[in-house]
Amino acid sequence: MEKQKRNLLIMIGVLAILLVTYFALDRYNKRVAAEEAEAAEVQTDTAFSPVTDAGEVVKYTYTAKDVTYTLVKTDGGWTLETAEPYEVDQEDAQKKADILGNLQCYNEVGSDLNLEDFGLGDGCQKVTWETENGKYEVLLGNYNATIGYHYLAMDGTVYTVNDDPHNAFRDAPKQAEEE
Repeated sequence: MEKQKRNLLIMIGVLAILLVTYFALDRYNKRVAAEEAEAAEVQTDTAFSPVTDAGEVVKYTYTAKDVTYTLVKTDGGWTLETAEPYEVDQEDAQKKADILGNLQCYNEVGSDLNLEDFGLGDGCQKVTWETENGKYEVLLGNYNATIGYHYLAMDGTVYTVNDDPHNAFRDAPKQAEEE
């Protein structure tokens, strides 16, 4: 009987230790998650636009897989500028325009740099767009795994950006791609 009591007390002790450990780890994980969320919020708050007061995007041009696409916004929506205007997937076209109109950079790397070091030299992807207030051009460069951002150059200045511009302009407009 004495042996059973001892085993029961040992099991209760082990259970107590496991419960304390569980709650301590749970509390630690919640604290780490809160710190990461706060850091992400701070990072988001530091984003800035290199294009200010540009207005609505009315035309943009980009090259994907050696084919150049120019999309123009008319009263009827977005069309692909070809010999005969060709209507494209409106949601996809507008999404691309919104990415350009709301371009957000996270860090200014610098000016007068060797663009080749950032994948921004010959052969990099170039996107141009027009708004009511001007014409803009960006070069899309390499991904830096260390900092978790892509490089982008505008007017000779290199910036870091998220994936959105790079992913949006890798393929043909949806409607044109399907046909």
